[in-house]
Order: sequence, then structure tokens, then C-alpha cells
Amino acid sequence: KSNLVRVSHDDISDCVVNIAVGLRWFFHKFNTLSAKSEKTIFNALKYYHSWDKEGENYAHTIIDIYEKSR
Repeated sequence: KSNLVRVSHDDISDCVVNIAVGLRWFFHKFNTLSAKSEKTIFNALKYYHSWDKEGENYAHTIIDIYEKSR
């Protein structure tokens, strides 16, 4: 639990804090991918959202946005 971050409602309204907390949660999801799942950005994005078809669609959308921005 030492890696948990507590933020107030006011803090989360700050865009820098919001992004930092979101990234911390994303990397937590990446690090907790099970041994059955390959540790990939796609799987981490999918797990970040949900581990179903909706999560898969989310991961594809984020990766597409990233590729277009490069």
C-alpha cells in the first residue's frame, strides 16, 4: 500500500495531478498483468479500461490516436 496516492476532489481537478494519477494507475495495471497475459502496452490499455470487448476497443482507439499523432 505504500505506492498508493491519495488525492482530494480538488486535487484531481488539476490537470497535472489527474494525468500523474492516471499514469500511475496505468503502470500499476501494466505491472499486475497476469503471467497468462503478455506484458504489452495493448494489454495494459485493455486491462486499464476493462478486460472484455469494450476494453479491447478502448485499447485500439488509444493506439490509433497515438499512431496518428506521431
